[in-house]
Amino acid sequence: MSWVKLPIFDGQLKIKPYSQLRTVEIRRAVPIVRIGAIYISFWNRETIEREDNFLGGGR
Repeated sequence: MSWVKLPIFDGQLKIKPYSQLRTVEIRRAVPIVRIGAIYISFWNRETIEREDNFLGGGR
């Protein structure tokens, strides 16, 4: 769950606290920036689709 999801040109920016980070964000498999206690990650479409398929929630 993210606090905020912002759709941008080729994916989404997700803003959330550390407690809500997913494994791929913790492993830094997606670009992530930490600003204080808030994390901003960029999920491109390929990563979103790969995670959806892995979790069984295909579009």
